[in-house]
Amino acid sequence: MINGRRVQFWTRRIHRLFAYLIGIQVLLWILGGVVFAWVPFDGLIKGGDVLQPPPAVSLPEGWLEQLQASTADQELRSLRSHASAQGVLLELESSEGIRWLRLADGVVNASPTAEQVSAYASSLYRGGGGLVDVERIDRPSAKVLGLVDELYDRRDVWRVSFDDWVGTRLYFEGATGRYLTVRNDFWVLYDAFWRLHIMDYRRGADFNNLLLTVAAACALVFSLSGLLLMLQTAWRQLRISR
Repeated sequence: MINGRRVQFWTRRIHRLFAYLIGIQVLLWILGGVVFAWVPFDGLIKGGDVLQPPPAVSLPEGWLEQLQASTADQELRSLRSHASAQGVLLELESSEGIRWLRLADGVVNASPTAEQVSAYASSLYRGGGGLVDVERIDRPSAKVLGLVDELYDRRDVWRVSFDDWVGTRLYFEGATGRYLTVRNDFWVLYDAFWRLHIMDYRRGADFNNLLLTVAAACALVFSLSGLLLMLQTAWRQLRISR
């Protein structure tokens, strides 16, 4: 025969043990859920409220002649056009690798200047802040306990900062001036909670990792034991009321 008091005793001990093991992580899951639910994703996190997409590429007159002159001694394998801080760039892939042809003047593999990047960033930005800084950096510094890397290990970028209320930062490829992404202080907060939520503290992408799997199992035991305690208490109160 099942001893109700003994079952309740062990249920309480199990519930308390798993509360110690998983309590803080459960709190972080709840806090993360609040952040994900309350912070607008497209408008704020993805920068939709302050950024317009890069312009469609429009090839200037005479571009084909420039292309032929640039690739006369090579076999061209692929051709792509890109908008950038330097204007239209053609990405030329040949047997010798990839080269970038600037259609404005036919220069190959030219890097943009800070003034060009600044002007391009200002043309994309539609927020209420002013441009405060333009710099070419190796990589953004980690933020929030070293958890957040704004560009996920990407190197050599231009960062253009604006002084709006969310601290908007636009990033461009260092060598070409192509637009990469937008970041702000809310994105940093969101990404930090995302990493804590899925318990992937390095890349922030693996939500099937071993740590999360074990934590989820512990949380299930914690929840079920709590539910059992609630049912036991309700049953005891029902018997007393009779």
